[in-house]
Amino acid sequence: MKRPYISFFLLLFFLASCATTNSPFITKDVRARLDLAQAYILKEQPRLAFIELKKIEDKANRLPYFHFLKGLIYLQTREINKAISSLTYAVKLDPQYGDAWNNLGLAYLANKDEKKAISCFEKALSIETYKTPEYAAHNLALMYVNKGKLDKAIFYEKKALTLNWRYLPAYFSIVNLYVKKGDIPSAIYWIKKGIEAYPDNVNLYYLLGENYLRLGNTQDAKTAFFKVLKLDKSKETKFAKLARDYLDILK
Repeated sequence: MKRPYISFFLLLFFLASCATTNSPFITKDVRARLDLAQAYILKEQPRLAFIELKKIEDKANRLPYFHFLKGLIYLQTREINKAISSLTYAVKLDPQYGDAWNNLGLAYLANKDEKKAISCFEKALSIETYKTPEYAAHNLALMYVNKGKLDKAIFYEKKALTLNWRYLPAYFSIVNLYVKKGDIPSAIYWIKKGIEAYPDNVNLYYLLGENYLRLGNTQDAKTAFFKVLKLDKSKETKFAKLARDYLDILK
């Protein structure tokens, strides 16, 4: 069975929501090392991040965030069993740690344990204090796409967009799901919702044009393709070239 492509580096977007290093019980040295380790992870330099964590291991070993960062490092180095161990310890220390549950789900997914991955994503989604639950919802949607359960996937993408109406990956995903189901009006509805959130997104306007063509609505398709060219000043990107080709055909 084809496994869903869920990039390990989606987890890097989760770091912004972590406030663990603001704890008054963390010394300035520990806080600085944790911040530096995070910076190295964001730069995809896991070995340097690991060196910083090793320097404070005796002082930070009871901090959930310390083990969360270790888990991210091991995901980047593809040491999946170690990632599972570190992230499991993070959620043991803090059972309400949504970021850690979500990334533990990614680790189990990389280990081909879909049942545990789903359980972790669902746990993350259930935590009221989790600041970015749309990531967990989106990951669940991707897993159900892989299982061929499109309606279930749509359910979770809608949930992701309810949680964060500006979560762009969910718009692209739900549009693609409705196209797969042959429900073009619904695809267009969600493209328009995406444009409300991102009025200057060239990709969304291109998709709008394509889907209007699927309905045989050439006039609205042309309007959408002209908008692509208006927004894309260079006129040389993939979407601009495709929009121009369509407009040449539709003259």
